Parts: sequence; C-alpha cells; structure tokens
Amino acid sequence: MHFREDTGVEGVSRLEASTTIGPDDFVFAVEETDRNESYIRMLASLAEGLRVAFPDRRTHIRQIPSRGFIDVVRAEKIPFVFATAGTMVALVNESGAVPLAARERLNSHAEESSQSAAGGLLVIDAKRRDLGSLESLEGARIAVESSVAFGPWQWLAGRLLADHHDPRKFFSEAVWRPHDVPEVLNAVLSGRADAGLISVCTFETLAAEGMIDPKAFRPAAVLERTPGACLSSTPLYPDWTLGYMAWADGNQVRRVAAVAF
Repeated sequence: MHFREDTGVEGVSRLEASTTIGPDDFVFAVEETDRNESYIRMLASLAEGLRVAFPDRRTHIRQIPSRGFIDVVRAEKIPFVFATAGTMVALVNESGAVPLAARERLNSHAEESSQSAAGGLLVIDAKRRDLGSLESLEGARIAVESSVAFGPWQWLAGRLLADHHDPRKFFSEAVWRPHDVPEVLNAVLSGRADAGLISVCTFETLAAEGMIDPKAFRPAAVLERTPGACLSSTPLYPDWTLGYMAWADGNQVRRVAAVAF
C-alpha cells in the first residue's frame, strides 16, 4: 500500500510508502470529500479506542478522493473503509463490502432520538419572492457543492424522481462548485444561480458560527416533518458509514467492530 503524510490526528496516521505496516495493524481507506473535519473527528475517536484496546497495534489510513475510491480499495485490498453512504452502497453491490455502523447526528433537542443527517437543502436569495416551492424551481439554474461525490445532488434527484420529475431535465443548468460551499452561496447572491444545493445542517452551522447572514437566504422546497433539527429539501439518508471488505481478516473485523460499537 502507498501511504502519505501524517493527518495531524493523534492515533491516526497516513504513512510514507517506505513505512512498514505490521501484519496486525489496522488499515482504513477513507473517502476524501469537502467535509474532512467530519471523518477526522470520528476516526480520531475510533483510533483512540483501538489504541487503548490494542496498544501493540497501529492504525493507518489511506485517504482517497471520491472519484476512484472503489478502484483503489479493490486494487490495494484495503480491509476497512470509511465512506459516504452512496459509496458504501456501491462497495456492497460491487465488492461485497459489509457495513458495520453509520454516523448519526444528535438533534439540538436532547429529548429527541438521534437521526441520520445525510441530505440536501436548497437555498435561494431571500429577495427572490418568485421562488420557494420545488415546482417554482423548474427550469432554474442551480449551484451544487460537488460533482465528484455522492451527495446532495443524488439525494435531490431521488426526491425529483419520487415527484415524477426527470432530474436531468428539471433544471436548466447545473453550476458545479467542487468542494466549495461558499461559492455555492456566492453564486446564489450574485445571481449566477437561482438556487444553491448544500448538505443538510450546513446552513444552520454557518449561520450559528456567524459565517453567513441567514437573513440573506431563504430555504426552499423544504420538506415538512423531516426528522432532526435541520431543514432539508430531500429525504434523509444514512450518513458516513464504517464497513469492511470481503478480504478483511475475521479477527481484525471483530476487534474493530467491538471498539466501534
């Protein structure tokens, strides 16, 4: 396997190709998306658990972009994978991967049960009173976070199909802004796009952190009764998923599963 520089997270390392990986070390392939902080937080917890439970073994990761992720995992026979739900489904169907656990995001209300938090939210310029419903966006120009990862576009396409629309023809133009949420929102405010599509909870997070003026935007085509504290224009799906491949060692699988759970 070919590993690169340290991730900067204690207990999780990406190693140089010359570094020897012990036969009992834990090796993970991690899908690289624009939300690196999400998997870093989760991997840090898992790696710490593995370090405490098995102090004589190390945990390594192979960070791989979404495009080509499946091919690299298969070519390098990486035993454990940490990927978005869509990529995991592809691995299950194409390579016999087995999901172990999926991330859930806690609601802001402690009394509510936790819910999966993978979905997309459409936002428009608050001054655009002609837009709001999903039907009002037919023929509109849409700015999307990324064209390379399974994410908001696929989730929105699922809703369009359920509502008997053709996702390939519904919008007049899709403006891709790879891995760049600010550019999606800038495209909306500048008029380069009529609507922007971002991952669920991103709008609320940016507003809470003072990164955007929430009054400048208006969520559109919001689904009612969506579980959780965040608005969504799509159904919610399983989020980041930890799994293992068919060639993973059974003893290692049991160890990782025990720590993960």
